[in-house]
Amino acid sequence: MRFLVFIFIFMFYPLHAQHHNDKPALIFAAGNLKFVFPKLIQDFYVKYPKARVLVQYGSSGGLAHSILSGVQYDLFFSADEEYPNKVYTAKKSITSPKIYTKGSLILLVPMSSNLKERGLEILKDRDIKAVVIANSQSAPYGRASIEALKNMHYYEGIKQKIHFSTDVSTAVDNVVWYDEIGFLSKSALNTLPRAYQKEGINWINIDQKYYTPINQAFVVSKEGLKNRSAIKFSNYVLSSEGQDIFNYYGYFKIEK
Repeated sequence: MRFLVFIFIFMFYPLHAQHHNDKPALIFAAGNLKFVFPKLIQDFYVKYPKARVLVQYGSSGGLAHSILSGVQYDLFFSADEEYPNKVYTAKKSITSPKIYTKGSLILLVPMSSNLKERGLEILKDRDIKAVVIANSQSAPYGRASIEALKNMHYYEGIKQKIHFSTDVSTAVDNVVWYDEIGFLSKSALNTLPRAYQKEGINWINIDQKYYTPINQAFVVSKEGLKNRSAIKFSNYVLSSEGQDIFNYYGYFKIEK
């Protein structure tokens, strides 16, 4: 597990720290958030220069398992609602899950020049040896990818090509470095060179009607509710400024 130092806040039903605690807030964050959190954190620090957080990224399922096993945290930002619900049901969070953004799915094909014409039919090409997907057992974007493939009637024909990665960010690495194709969160485009960002050439959207909406939710622990940095960050994520950043990075704003 890797830890990165950053900052964060909250808003919607604005929370307030029950007891002031100036320790850095420990944030557990889904892998797809690696693509948007750096900008979010940068702007958050400008607004709250005294706040501090530690961020641990991983698959939503893996992070939830750690929490359920007793690992301490302040905020848990998942890539779905299911894992925060499990944490809440197990009384490992003091707040119920709150949706903070909605994700979207794309197919990235870096080396293709005929993606616009062929669309998803490119999955059937013999020279496509691997289709990278985040682990559907622990990563919500992986689960959405499998659901979409089945609903579009491609799964049976390509299931032997599917390679599972730990999470969405690892899937990005496989696509870029090994010239594979993959189903990714749209937010991943912001981390790629411009040469990989041409819609219809390098990537296409997956119609949302083919997969369950990716509602991403978070919960706050009992200790997190006492931590000023944690509360400020969670409020900021839900603020208009935070939502604008999510939207710019390929997510949908939450409805207020």
